[in-house]
Amino acid sequence: MSLVEEVKLGFENYDRMLARSGRKPYHDLFALRTQYIIFTIRKHLGLKDRLDLNFMISVIYKALKILFVQKCQLTSRAETVLLGETKEMAEYLGIPQSYVLIKHDRSISRPFKNLVAALSLYKEMIVTMRCLLKERSLIKKNVLLCLPELIDYLVIYKWLDLTGTENIITEVDTTPWYVAVIKKAKESGVGTIKIEYFNIDAATHNNVLCEYYFYPSEFHRKIRESFPINRDLKYIEGGFINWDRLSKYRSLPKASPKIISFFTGPSGYLKYDDLYYIEEIVSAMDKQNTVLYIKLHPRDKRDYSKYAASGYCRIVRHQEVDNYELISDSSVCFSVWSVMTFEAKHLLDRSYFINYHWDDPANLIDYRAVTGFIDVVNDKAMLGKALKDQHRPVSIEAFHKKFNFTYPKTKEKLLQLVGSLGKTREGR
Repeated sequence: MSLVEEVKLGFENYDRMLARSGRKPYHDLFALRTQYIIFTIRKHLGLKDRLDLNFMISVIYKALKILFVQKCQLTSRAETVLLGETKEMAEYLGIPQSYVLIKHDRSISRPFKNLVAALSLYKEMIVTMRCLLKERSLIKKNVLLCLPELIDYLVIYKWLDLTGTENIITEVDTTPWYVAVIKKAKESGVGTIKIEYFNIDAATHNNVLCEYYFYPSEFHRKIRESFPINRDLKYIEGGFINWDRLSKYRSLPKASPKIISFFTGPSGYLKYDDLYYIEEIVSAMDKQNTVLYIKLHPRDKRDYSKYAASGYCRIVRHQEVDNYELISDSSVCFSVWSVMTFEAKHLLDRSYFINYHWDDPANLIDYRAVTGFIDVVNDKAMLGKALKDQHRPVSIEAFHKKFNFTYPKTKEKLLQLVGSLGKTREGR
C-alpha cells in the first residue's frame, strides 16, 4: 500500500468512526486527523515517537493549565489578518501577521472560575479519545500521541475571541491550533481564505478547512476535489503570492561554462533518490563546457563529497546563493520532486522533474498528473535529449494556463477577493 493510499484509508476510517459516534460537527477532529497522518508518515520514514513518562507528564501539565486560562485571542485585532505566515509575506500584502495567544491567570481564584468549562473540556477529551481508541483500524499509539493536540484544539475553540476580525487568510489550516481558529471563525461569520505557498501532495495535503480556497493550479484543485470532505469548498482561481517576485528576474543563461542546476529534497524518502539522478546527469552531460550546480535542501544530510571534489560539480548550500539568480544563469534545471522545478518554470522553459520510477509508492508527486503542464524526464534517452536541448519542453505560456494562473498579479487578485467578501457582508 502506498503512502497516499494509507492516508486516504485513514481518512475513511475516521469518517466512518465519526458517523457511528454521532459527533458534533465542530468536533470532527480535523486536528487529530492531521496529526495522525503525520505519525503515519513518520512511520514510513523510520522515525520514532515515544509514549514515555515525560510525555504523560507533559499531557497532565497541559490539561491542568486549562484551569488557569484567562483568555485566548489573535495577536492582531485588524479586520483582515494573515494567520501564522511570514513577516515578509505580511509586509508584501500590507496585512498584519497574527498568531494565537493564550493568556493564563495564575491567581488562586482562576481555577474556580474555570471549573465548569474545564470539566466540560475534560469530558470532551475523554469521550473523544475513547471513540478513537475503540476504532480497530487506528493504531492506538498514534491516537494517544495526539492527546496534546486535542487539548490545544479544545482550549482555543472554547476561549478564542475574534472580536474585530472580519477575514483570516492562512496557508496553514490543518495544525490543531489553526484548525480551532478556522472552525471558530466560520461559525462566527468571519471570512476564511486558504492560500498555498508551494506544491502539495495527496498524502499530507487533503482537507481544506477554510470557506474559500485560493487555488494556484488545476493540479492543486484536483487533489482537493479527490476528498469528498471538500465538497462544500468554494474554489477561487488564484496563484502563489510569494512567487510574484519571480517577475523581477530574467533568464540569461551563461554560455561558458553552461550551468545545469539540480535542486535536492530532504533525505530519506525514495529508493531512487537525488544521488541516483545526479549520477545519471553527470554520466550524460558534457563535462568540458558544463558545470552541474547541486543546490542542497536545508534538510538534506547526504554525502556529496564525491561531487564536491570533481571539477564539473559545485555544491551549493542553503542561502549561499539566491535560487532565482542560479536559475537565471542556468541552461536547464532538474529536481526529483522539489518545488523549485515549478518555480524555475516561470523563468526557464527547460525546467524538468526527473524520475524513472513513476509507480514508486513513496513518490510524493503524481507525475502523470503534472505532465500536462510541465515535463518529467522518465528515462535516459529523454535525459540525453533534455541536456542537449533536443527536447521541446512545455512552453512557459502553456504552463501558466494550468499553474499559477494569476502570476505575476496574485497579490492584487487576493486583495480583490478580500474586498469582495467585505462588500458581501455589507449587503446582507
